[in-house]
Amino acid sequence: MAMVTSTANLLRRRLGSQRVTVAFLELARPSFAEALDAAGGDCVVVPLLLSRGHHMEQDVHEAARGHGVTVSAHLGPHPLLAEALAQRLVETGAPAGTPAVLAAAGSSNPEASRDVAAMAALTSARIGAPVTTAAVSGIGERPREALNRLADKTSRHPALLQYLVAPGQFSDQLEDCGSDWVAKPLGSHPSLVSLIALRYRQSCWATGQGQGEKTPIGA
Repeated sequence: MAMVTSTANLLRRRLGSQRVTVAFLELARPSFAEALDAAGGDCVVVPLLLSRGHHMEQDVHEAARGHGVTVSAHLGPHPLLAEALAQRLVETGAPAGTPAVLAAAGSSNPEASRDVAAMAALTSARIGAPVTTAAVSGIGERPREALNRLADKTSRHPALLQYLVAPGQFSDQLEDCGSDWVAKPLGSHPSLVSLIALRYRQSCWATGQGQGEKTPIGA
């Protein structure tokens, strides 16, 4: 909750006069439905979701349908996220060239796994070291198994990168996966804020309406 509020404040400053409304798909208020009703249709929904999957395809698009709103693309994969992940890795104190496991929340959607794999490739290019993927749930290798496999392959102890927007249950699990270097979630990293603003602007340009005063809603 605090991380989302902080990100929204940074986004307001980044966009200038644009209104920014925070909404949540679950567990907190205001709900996404409440925010859509309050916006009256004149808004762009920017989902704070890193890849495709159930939340993106069902929760966001289903709820937005019928409200006359524009829904932006999900956030990843993108070089700006690779920049944020690289800095989070540096913050752990891991030596340069340390291989890493990129651990996502996970999904049963194969497209989500492909998004995470593409993000791993971008991150590997950015840090100059091997990066493999893992998932806390759904499709994919579990983080502890991925760490062990990468250690065997590279003969180096890997770091763990959390491909998560905010702390929570998944983040707590990843903290105890056996790596000496566990990066923090993306949080309110400036590169993440830049990417949210980019997704908003791309959606505005795609509709041919410019930025105007349309309200971006983060779900």
